[in-house]
Amino acid sequence: MFALYILLAILILLLMVTIHEFGHYIAGRVLKFKINEFSIGFGPAIFQRTNKRGEKISLRAFPLGGYCAFEGEDDGETSQKSKEEMDVFGEYLQNDDNYKADNQNQTQNQIKVEKSRVLTFNEQKPWKRIIVLLSGALFNIISGFLFSIIFIAVAGNSLPVIGEIYDTPNAALLKKGDVVIAVDKQDISILNSLSELLADKEEDEIFILTVKRDGVLTDFQVRKTKYSYEQDGEIKNATGLGIVIGDYVREGYNIFESIGYAFPFTLKMAGAILSAFGDIFRGIGLNQLSGPVSTITEMAKLTQASLLNTLILLPLLAVNLGIFNLFPIPALDGSKIIFILIEW
Repeated sequence: MFALYILLAILILLLMVTIHEFGHYIAGRVLKFKINEFSIGFGPAIFQRTNKRGEKISLRAFPLGGYCAFEGEDDGETSQKSKEEMDVFGEYLQNDDNYKADNQNQTQNQIKVEKSRVLTFNEQKPWKRIIVLLSGALFNIISGFLFSIIFIAVAGNSLPVIGEIYDTPNAALLKKGDVVIAVDKQDISILNSLSELLADKEEDEIFILTVKRDGVLTDFQVRKTKYSYEQDGEIKNATGLGIVIGDYVREGYNIFESIGYAFPFTLKMAGAILSAFGDIFRGIGLNQLSGPVSTITEMAKLTQASLLNTLILLPLLAVNLGIFNLFPIPALDGSKIIFILIEW
């Protein structure tokens, strides 16, 4: 059974890569680039057809990637040589009077042929190449936004229910069964959990906690304090409200609310991803990096756990792939853009 979740994890990764390459493909089509092949997967082709524009559409045996192959994308030297040959040919036509006099019609036809020749990727204008390279990451981030809408619509909002109260000043105000709605008028939502909102509060700082009790919203002035509690026969100390969350109440989001939350939710994910990458570059958490096999295995465990875990993987991976490809690392789109800017 676990093998099915491994397959699902591979298909999710393949979907992310396909979306990325499709972004390159669409931008290339719009900007009139010559595209040789759009491939899903690597290795031997198990399906391939050529469309009327001469582009090969391929499905290959190993579903761990894909590519959009542009004419001359990795052939900078050939493109430069072709450009130099065209320059020499044009200069010859301009300076050879005998040739111009005797072969005017032939020259005009030849010039038309040269002008109609399809430009390779590296012969295209720099701004066009940059747009094509950016479009893969852009499609990933847009798809991350769309996947976020789906996740938020399905997951809804989970409001914490107080299950236990320790002996603190807050115990005189709060009751078991209270549903926590907001902290200082900031609603608990898909964007802000109770723990995140409380993390900003200092010890003994007084703030408003909004709870729903018997269907009625009530505001209480509470504060984080030091308290003790018993766990597994041991006395432990903590600082907080002195409450234990016993359960959660789900509130659904309609499609418009889901769309409204999706944009800041996607931005929040992007910020968390950038922060994680920043830690890696500083050497923090390097021991937690995994190879492809470990990554797929961990993804399979998550998808096996619940539908919501699978749904949150989609926007997370989409945004992750989009951001990562813009880093100036060799072979990634970001480094190619840097070289084009230098050339420009």
